[in-house]
Amino acid sequence: MEQQLSLFDTNAVIKARPKEVNIVEVAHKISEHFWACRKLHSNQVRTWMHTAFGGSDAEGSWSWKDVYEAQEAAFVLLCAREDKTFIQGSVAEVLEQLAVVKSLGLTHTKRSEESIALQQFSTPFELGYLAIKCAQIEPTDVVLEPSAGTGILARLAEIQGATVVLNELSKYRTAILRKLFPGRTVYSFNAEQINDYLPGGICPTVVVMNPPFSASPNIDRRNSFAMSNHVRSAFQRLAPGGRLVLISAHWFYPGRKEWQEAFRGLTDVRVCLSAWVDGCVYAKHGTSMETRLTVVDKVVSPESSEPAHFNLSQKLAAVKIEGKATQVRSFNAHEVERLLAALPVRAIQE
Repeated sequence: MEQQLSLFDTNAVIKARPKEVNIVEVAHKISEHFWACRKLHSNQVRTWMHTAFGGSDAEGSWSWKDVYEAQEAAFVLLCAREDKTFIQGSVAEVLEQLAVVKSLGLTHTKRSEESIALQQFSTPFELGYLAIKCAQIEPTDVVLEPSAGTGILARLAEIQGATVVLNELSKYRTAILRKLFPGRTVYSFNAEQINDYLPGGICPTVVVMNPPFSASPNIDRRNSFAMSNHVRSAFQRLAPGGRLVLISAHWFYPGRKEWQEAFRGLTDVRVCLSAWVDGCVYAKHGTSMETRLTVVDKVVSPESSEPAHFNLSQKLAAVKIEGKATQVRSFNAHEVERLLAALPVRAIQE
């Protein structure tokens, strides 16, 4: 009887814990699993979730969307390790290694009402790395991630020595971010008005962003200018001479009405490059949507200036996982190297 009471009390304590505590607890287990280069299996993570939450998904203690949040948080924790050999080396080597790590995880097959309403598609590991490479971050930079999700872009920027400013509308993800980035201030504003809401003293020299493509809070229909609003507000907050690196819908590029709305009336806009991104990069996130990577500097652009255009395709790379030969999809290294070589040096790095 005493043993049963003890187990009951333990379960009650577990169930009373904040959800984000449980998520990060599981994320640590997943991170260690990834570090050992072992594939994650649903039965295994189900056991971890049951232990952390004190109940099963069938009982409503947690959902599979929670599992995916824990998995994304695990990537962030992986980057926080003292040993960062997996993100060191040539660009080609790092991209392949990140593709291997991503392949170890579960494929997102279920979505919550919130994830659908707010279009919560986390940034794929290797696409985040590429975005940070495009930003040319220095230790003196202040980097804003306006739609931070679980913070992968911010963590990759932090590795470069930058000071990061995080914002995330979802209260759930904000709570997770505060566990993943202890001691940092995490804001929870609608990033469509980030320039209006952030404290006046915050002046980012770099913005890295992956905003919702066509969703706005409290609007139950498609908002084709949602992304325009996100980009415009973030760019207005960016320091003169700063750089904005954007992961967007593939249709968001110069000449489109949505693009024109984002930069309407602004004269200090230089589009450095625009690259179509193969939809395969999002396969583990349960979609194959094509995206676009765009780099914009906050400087006056010569009238004759034209952005460089690129395609970023994916190819199969032969690797070994758990001692077995297999293949993973990774960015074409030659295309990536050409893209990075075409980028101008930033106007401001102080």
